Amino acid sequence: MARASAIRHSTALKFAGIALAAVAVLRLLPATDSRLRLTTKRHEIVLPAAAHAGPDVGHRFIAGALALLVTSLAVITLGVLWAFPLPTLDRTLNPPLPSYPAPRLQPSPRQEMQRFLAQEMSQLNSYGWIDRTHGVVRIPIDAAMAEIAQRGIPDWPANQAAAGAATAQAEKSATTTAMQGAWNR
Repeated sequence: MARASAIRHSTALKFAGIALAAVAVLRLLPATDSRLRLTTKRHEIVLPAAAHAGPDVGHRFIAGALALLVTSLAVITLGVLWAFPLPTLDRTLNPPLPSYPAPRLQPSPRQEMQRFLAQEMSQLNSYGWIDRTHGVVRIPIDAAMAEIAQRGIPDWPANQAAAGAATAQAEKSATTTAMQGAWNR
């Protein structure tokens, strides 16, 4: 408790010393100085009312910036007119004008899709030549699945031993069947 009152007392003495120093400084100021004045009755400092501050940007700077802006716009405009002269853009087209083909539109996309699907399904379900010179033919999916089920997939790990003997005969019969189907077409 005694320590708290000592701190308050020392703080009060500091403020009193500051106030006395301010009063002494103000008494040294000439009486004509209008920035600060001292009222002797209350011993407090009174500052004058706020005054108007000068402009941050001068009139010369604003005029220079405006002149620079106008000059820049003029230079850019002249540069564009020099790069893209107007008389070459305004020319008359001589008749007859060129005719361009109409765009290819799909008048009936649903029917075209059905036609495409039918064509693909007929290729998947029919015999035909892929490369006649090398003897490569196309067989229907059902026939291909039946052949795979009958002879197995060559080089497949599970069927290597069992499929060894049947592979040669199955390949021969499949080739013969495929060729007969392609020739009948």
